[in-house]
Amino acid sequence: MKVERNGLKIYFSAYEGEEADFYAAFSDIPSTTVNFIDNNMIIELKESKISEELDLDILKDINQAYVDSIDFKEFEDRVIISIGLNDTTREYLLYKRIPDESGEDLPFLNIQLR
Repeated sequence: MKVERNGLKIYFSAYEGEEADFYAAFSDIPSTTVNFIDNNMIIELKESKISEELDLDILKDINQAYVDSIDFKEFEDRVIISIGLNDTTREYLLYKRIPDESGEDLPFLNIQLR
């Protein structure tokens, strides 16, 4: 995950031991649903796990103009990300990017807020 000035990027990579299949096939983000409960954006990522490389402690003191908090929960076959938006957040845009000529080598979900 990368915190940016006006949003977040959530990157995806292969499960350990499945890298060859991930890169040989069409790399994409997992099936994703987004819901809102009050001022929380709830993102469900199916067939996902939280990477050991993600430092969840660093997200506790997030310094982002539109986000108050980020919470990750991992279940058997899915990950739930709860993003607490502050009262000044009025709009959002979510889009996915897949590896292409842009130089990005991993697919990611881009969340832009304003």
